[in-house]
Amino acid sequence: MRLLNTITLQLSEFYGQVPRYAILSHTWAKDEVLFHDIEGGPSPKTGWAKVQSACRLARSQDQVWIWIDTCCIDKSSSSELSEAINSMFRWYRDADVCFAYLADAPYAEPGTPECAAALAGSRWFTRGWTLQELLAPVALEFYSSDWRRIGSRPDLARVIASVTGIDPAYLDGDGALRLAQASVAERMSWASRRQTTRAEDLAYCLLGIFDVNMPLIYGEGPKAFRRLQEAIIRDTDDQSIFAWGDVIVEGDAAAATLPDRRPRPLLAESPAGFRNSGDIVPVWVPAAAAARVRIEHSGVTVVTPLLREKPSKWVVWGRPAVFLAPLLCRRRGDPFNTLALCLRSTTPSDRASEAASSSSSSSSYYRVSDTLFTYAKTAWTGEKLRPAFVYFDPARVRTFVK
Repeated sequence: MRLLNTITLQLSEFYGQVPRYAILSHTWAKDEVLFHDIEGGPSPKTGWAKVQSACRLARSQDQVWIWIDTCCIDKSSSSELSEAINSMFRWYRDADVCFAYLADAPYAEPGTPECAAALAGSRWFTRGWTLQELLAPVALEFYSSDWRRIGSRPDLARVIASVTGIDPAYLDGDGALRLAQASVAERMSWASRRQTTRAEDLAYCLLGIFDVNMPLIYGEGPKAFRRLQEAIIRDTDDQSIFAWGDVIVEGDAAAATLPDRRPRPLLAESPAGFRNSGDIVPVWVPAAAAARVRIEHSGVTVVTPLLREKPSKWVVWGRPAVFLAPLLCRRRGDPFNTLALCLRSTTPSDRASEAASSSSSSSSYYRVSDTLFTYAKTAWTGEKLRPAFVYFDPARVRTFVK
């Protein structure tokens, strides 16, 4: 880990035993001080004012060392950048204190509507990278554009929760420990309205939030977010990762959505897909306790009480069968219903029904709606649990019925 000396403005590398340090959270602007600028000393770059102010603040709190992402990472080294991004959550967590500098937030008296408005309007709350910087540190202090202290994270928890949609329980300084208590869908929802400059960073900025590591491949674009989700699936059985969608409707109304159905990927294309998933929590069902999600190259196998859609004026017999597949998750305020995906079988209607009635053979399916459905939780105890292989990418299915 490379740290900046707050007195000499010189960089030093540490291996193993790292000294106490402060850390800066900020949004990038033009003319930032980079790694190679430090060797030359202060220059006309406007970014030096930020570096010097952060160092001055750190010294006032008896911190000899500070970590600033712009100048403490040699971004010309792809291996160093990859290591830094995979370690960043831990670095923010292990800092003595984190200074969140809101460059666009004028100072206002804490606790006033003007202060709340200044926070709510800050770009800091819209960027992908600052999400982990909000959650990881043990101690987080917010500073205005002129480096005046606005307050600590506990002081501002109510305003922060309102701006971000994050429950205050995750804003008390033990966020790194509590994060695992939030479902995958809930954590994804926190990032659903945030942006990054590069498409890949929408995934990379969430590595620490989900405690996973993966190599960085700049240039892969949105594929990075799929790789992130696959890494999460390998690490957890939380089925809420599939619970992304536009709206949630009751299972009985599933047939009415048929005209809008089209082949859809199983996994969300970006965190924005989880915008409506902030209240989704896991469900534990004894009968499904040993039913792990198995990931393969082209999809996943989930064990679920597959429920064939009832005939209606929208359902045409002879076409591939449509099923609701309940997931082991629900909305926080609804303990009686689980959420379900709408799947279409890749086999003819009669063979699909035969396969779905078997508790041992696995049939294959693809997702056909961005809509999530609710279905009675009793389906997990009153119906047979069946393995279902669901394709990640519907394009892998050779033929679709139109």
